[in-house]
Amino acid sequence: MEELKYPIGKFIMPVSVTEKHIQEWINDIAIFPTQLANTLNDIDQNLLAASYRVNGWSIKQIVHHLADSHMHSYIRMKLAITQNTPTINPYDENDWSVLTDANNYNINASVLIIKGLHERWTTFLQSLSMNDLDKSFYHPEHKKTFSIKENIGSYAWHGKQHLAHIQLAITQPVYN
Repeated sequence: MEELKYPIGKFIMPVSVTEKHIQEWINDIAIFPTQLANTLNDIDQNLLAASYRVNGWSIKQIVHHLADSHMHSYIRMKLAITQNTPTINPYDENDWSVLTDANNYNINASVLIIKGLHERWTTFLQSLSMNDLDKSFYHPEHKKTFSIKENIGSYAWHGKQHLAHIQLAITQPVYN
């Protein structure tokens, strides 16, 4: 079950984050929309209901979640740059995954959101100085402060992780 939940492994933050890490992570964020679009290109519409594991999200839920989650991350980073360690507003991703829009078979709107969002996000991230990367926000649900650099790494991983889930659901579909 752990291999299905984390097919690329859990995100591990390096002890010391280098400029090379940051550039690799920003590149991962930049290329993610193309990787997602290529993976979903010509997908059989019936597969959108498939999951990568029993009781896991369907492909359509994952795609809509990616748009929601990545929007939140981008906004949290902008808040961290413009405010002094702001407390962010958490959301329950599982509650969001059962809403009507997250179960919509038309994933095109979310794919377009991800494309535009990642273009802006990449531009924003490339403009940050090394000092900016140490700015942070407070997550009350986790009772933890997250730096921008930590969030960049986490979201580079997040895209890859869910892309692997989608690929698993395409090659080994599970219908819940």
